[in-house]
Amino acid sequence: MEKSVSSKLGSFANMERAAIVLREHDYVCSQPPSDEVEGALEKVQKIKQVVSSLVLYRPLLERWCVSDDDFRYFTRFPSKCVFSVFWTAIEPTASRLVYWSRSGLVKEEDDFDSRLQRKLPLIDEFFMFCMHLSLGQKEGVLARTFGLSLTRVNQILITWANYLYLLLGSIGIWMTQIQVRQAIPFKLLQHCHNVRVIVASTEIGCENQGTDTVCSEKPSGHTNVTRYRALIGVAPCGSITFASKLFPGFMSNEELVRVSGILDLLQPGDQLIADKDFDIEKLLEDTGVKLLKFPSKRRCPIEMMDLKARIIDRLLALAKRAVRRVKEYQILNSPIPLSFAETLNQIWSCCCMMANYQGSLDPDGKLLDLTK
Repeated sequence: MEKSVSSKLGSFANMERAAIVLREHDYVCSQPPSDEVEGALEKVQKIKQVVSSLVLYRPLLERWCVSDDDFRYFTRFPSKCVFSVFWTAIEPTASRLVYWSRSGLVKEEDDFDSRLQRKLPLIDEFFMFCMHLSLGQKEGVLARTFGLSLTRVNQILITWANYLYLLLGSIGIWMTQIQVRQAIPFKLLQHCHNVRVIVASTEIGCENQGTDTVCSEKPSGHTNVTRYRALIGVAPCGSITFASKLFPGFMSNEELVRVSGILDLLQPGDQLIADKDFDIEKLLEDTGVKLLKFPSKRRCPIEMMDLKARIIDRLLALAKRAVRRVKEYQILNSPIPLSFAETLNQIWSCCCMMANYQGSLDPDGKLLDLTK
């Protein structure tokens, strides 16, 4: 009897202890104060915003460009070192980019949040622009490659075209007479120390909407393409020192030289070299500049011509190499999309100025070697 009573008392005691434990750990009935819940939710939201703003992956540039050959193919810069030096120079100002929009440039204070929430690392935006120029990749391809919308890709490309146009355009590429003479190869110095520039022309196309314009020249295969022409000036050392804006495709070489602005840069005593299809002697008479042209007819092989003709021939070849280097930016070798019609001059100028970062046009010295 005593054992049964004690066992019952023990079971009651166990039940009472269990009830106490349940009351102390009743998560359903007990709730924290509402202000603590709201504070915790705010902290969670802030953490999410910080995490979303972090770059959780390496820039695409680092994954695509490993060797110097990769940089040369995707960006036209000759090596990783040259690309890095260029990027280091422009990064401080590029970090304050004001992005283009169809309604006009966004004010910096309005665009502050969008710059903080940039979907791509800034260096990848520049990499995208380089790929656009170098490979001529369309907006759709770039959108899939970088995981962006077509609208955002278009905005980035136009923004960078305008930014680099202004930045690189502020760096004077026209060389003074002294600079030209200091940079000219020694083997040519005594023969053409007054040569200031060698000029050549080229043309590019842009899509249009099929409207008839005075500057339209529609070659076969491109029914809605507007042609434009531009003038390039090259110093005897091989650097591009002048790039005109784009003009209508029907313009002659003489008119192109007259309206390009290069005559305002030349000084009395300068010599200008041009190909035989440049009839600009009268234009240069008033400026005191002498025109050097290759003989219109070759009566003997170039090796047997006089030294003056050989020098002119080699320097004309140098200018043609400069034009070819600019046209290696594939964006210029097919009609530029209509969406970039208002940015044509910026794209053209960027290609010309960035071509100067590719190194010597005559690295082995054979082109200007008059003994060969």
